[in-house]
Amino acid sequence: MNRLAIAGIIAIIAILGVLMLMGVTATPTGKASAILGRPSTISLPPIVNGAQEIALKATRYGTYQPNYLFVKKGIPVRIRYSADAEAGCGREVIFPEFRVRKYAPTNGDALIEFTPTRAGRFPFHCSMQMFRGTIEVVE
Repeated sequence: MNRLAIAGIIAIIAILGVLMLMGVTATPTGKASAILGRPSTISLPPIVNGAQEIALKATRYGTYQPNYLFVKKGIPVRIRYSADAEAGCGREVIFPEFRVRKYAPTNGDALIEFTPTRAGRFPFHCSMQMFRGTIEVVE
């Protein structure tokens, strides 16, 4: 084999190794979907007692489940936020656009409530920005 072919093989192995260390899998969940971006279909949460209800969890694997949220503009949002005991910094979630910062209790959920007033894609993250997600407000 020539040197160029060997260098190419080494580069591919190195890239795959980095992706493995990042936790990227072939499934559209967790960090892989954060890298892949927006889901192909919009799935709005159910409206319960006048608010869009969402369950959000920080996992021990460094991801939010789900990590991409869709909500409708002008309708209150109610997020029940929980975290695995091993979630570390992910126990806290910050939605900068909505001026929300909540810490998940050891047992149970933290309640996050806000009303989105403008459409767009807005990031949310943990206090160290290691856990990341997106909330998309649609018209």
